[in-house]
Amino acid sequence: MSCCLSNERQILNTCFQNQKYTLNCTNDADDLTLLWEADGLFNPSGTFIITIVKACFQVRLFVNDDEVELDNSIQEGDTLAFTFDPLEKIEARCTGSLVDGCEILLSLSVNYDA
Repeated sequence: MSCCLSNERQILNTCFQNQKYTLNCTNDADDLTLLWEADGLFNPSGTFIITIVKACFQVRLFVNDDEVELDNSIQEGDTLAFTFDPLEKIEARCTGSLVDGCEILLSLSVNYDA
């Protein structure tokens, strides 16, 4: 198998590991926390890993303004990996009523055109 790359297209990559977010616990459907946004990147695609360190009751995940449909709810202790093309935005909402909020770790590797 061979792979051909055009000299006219340059693909760049950016990444980070275990960025910590603390979210309020809420049952308000409009209360989403922005975890990452492409913010002007051209043709972004990538893989991210989310780890739920502490959860109120359940964590709901949204990518590109759509809720990620899962067989089971995302709960404390879960680690999940996702790949999206395009990858424009990652948001989350913790549902429940824990006073301290929930904690999420996010690792991300995103490719985009220069």
